[in-house]
Amino acid sequence: MTVETMLKDCSTFFTHSMNELTRKAPDYKGPDGQAFGDLGEIARDMECSIERVALIHASKHWTAIKRYLLGNELKSENIRKRLMDLANYCAMIDVLIESGETKRIVDTFDAGPTGG
Repeated sequence: MTVETMLKDCSTFFTHSMNELTRKAPDYKGPDGQAFGDLGEIARDMECSIERVALIHASKHWTAIKRYLLGNELKSENIRKRLMDLANYCAMIDVLIESGETKRIVDTFDAGPTGG
């Protein structure tokens, strides 16, 4: 494989990953329409950071990828979907870190599940 072919294939992979993230985006929205709302709710309930919740989600995909590479069969999602999900969680963690959004998002959930 040439470097050019590898880059083209990687570009295709990231395009498909972005399409998958776009399709799943409503699942990541909080009740107020903010991104990472679902992760923020879990973070509040578990008393940890949103990044830690995203890391836990990512690690489940990493574990499945490792098992696949060690010769085990994947049962729920194919390897490509797992790789795309891991790439998307890495991207979301990067956005959280780089944007400094974490504190603001966590603060929006300080009221607790009852709102007060």
